[in-house]
Amino acid sequence: QLKDMFPGFRLALPPKRWFKDNYNPDFLEDRQLGLQAFLQNLVAHKDIANCLAVREFLCLDDPPGPFDSLEESRAFCETLEETNYRLQKELLEKQREVESLKKLLSEKQLHIDAVERRIRDLSLGKMTRQMSGEESECSGEVESSAVEADQGTLGEDSCSDKENQEACWSGSLAENSVPEIEVAEVAYTTVEE
Repeated sequence: QLKDMFPGFRLALPPKRWFKDNYNPDFLEDRQLGLQAFLQNLVAHKDIANCLAVREFLCLDDPPGPFDSLEESRAFCETLEETNYRLQKELLEKQREVESLKKLLSEKQLHIDAVERRIRDLSLGKMTRQMSGEESECSGEVESSAVEADQGTLGEDSCSDKENQEACWSGSLAENSVPEIEVAEVAYTTVEE
């Protein structure tokens, strides 16, 4: 058909074998290369490439889709199945990674909350101690004046005689070496008797 349409164009198809094995790998490779060169020469010629017969033969206007033949359909389906399997596997890995990261984030958030709670408790405790420290200073003054008053009462009651005053003075010196709380306890014990 091309010879009739383009008589001036020299068509050189690769040779066929008539007497030897047509399935010899070397022969098949040479024939394939020859056919590729022939087709490239056809497409390179502008008039021949635009010819309807060539365009239909090479399916240039309507290229084959994946479902034009059973073998192509199977190959396409296998490719889709492999891609689907690979993507599902990647999705599962990503979901596991997301779950792991969510768990880690939750643990870190709990740790942060615990640290914030501890800091808040410590700062409240410090403020409470500062406030109670001021109160304890005041109450300390009250306690020490009460102890002094108790000692004064004890001194007046037991040291009224002039003879016992020297003994009271020496006794009060000995009592000063004892902590104030114990002095107060001794004073209460003496008052009860």
